[in-house]
Amino acid sequence: MTDGADLKQHIQDFELPPAPAEAPAEEAQEAEDPSAAYRQELLARAHAHLRELGDVLKAENEAVLKLDTPALERFADIKESLFIRLSALEEAAHAQQVALMGSGSALEEEIRALTADVQKSAEENLRLLKDLGSAVQKVAALHARAVENVNSEGLYSAAGRNLRAAELSPAGMKLEL
Repeated sequence: MTDGADLKQHIQDFELPPAPAEAPAEEAQEAEDPSAAYRQELLARAHAHLRELGDVLKAENEAVLKLDTPALERFADIKESLFIRLSALEEAAHAQQVALMGSGSALEEEIRALTADVQKSAEENLRLLKDLGSAVQKVAALHARAVENVNSEGLYSAAGRNLRAAELSPAGMKLEL
């Protein structure tokens, strides 16, 4: 049989509160840094906004290639809204003196990869929109030239010149008798 002192020691050990289990590194860091939870929230929102921006840029690129010009205004509004939201996140982090990047977390790495993807889509988007703008300008110039040619009095006319759109309007007509 065990003696009384040994039994007393077992009872005391049983009554002691259990030793706290060691928290994972991220939880320990959050306990030390109260702004860590806020930082994680901002990073998660930034990640969501960047993902949405990448999707919008890709959809807009497809619309440009399909010449779906009515959709372009909607895409411009969505992109503007996303840029405003991302700027607000950055301003909120700055106001609270929270560094969004720099801890090397997995979410940061995802954001870096996502940012690179968004950058590529944005560069393609800019190129496609410039090309579309150039094409629209060329078509407009061709249309204006065609209108001028239709309204031409011809080489052997009394004036020997082409009439421009302003000359065909009532404001450009010579009404003197």
